[in-house]
Amino acid sequence: MTGAAADCDEALMEAYLEGGRADAGAVKAALRRAVLAGDLVPVFCGSSLRSMGAQPLLDAVVDYLPSPADAPPRAACGPGTGSAPSARRRRTPPSPPSSSR
Repeated sequence: MTGAAADCDEALMEAYLEGGRADAGAVKAALRRAVLAGDLVPVFCGSSLRSMGAQPLLDAVVDYLPSPADAPPRAACGPGTGSAPSARRRRTPPSPPSSSR
């Protein structure tokens, strides 16, 4: 995994090729940048039947995948038209609906 991270980060590549140990935080940061850029796709295996691998998967989702704040806003198309709808913003109600109280 360090090699994959080193392929995407120059400073980490130098440390990796010199035989030095890379900091775990630097490897994690390089992997996250590579995933956000679309250069790397993390793959995890596990078994929900035996509860194996679920926690590492959840940790990886938090550590490597983009949060909604990291994703750029997306443009929507009008239904059936393919063109951009008029600029309207949906406001979030100040309180939850009465059915959830």
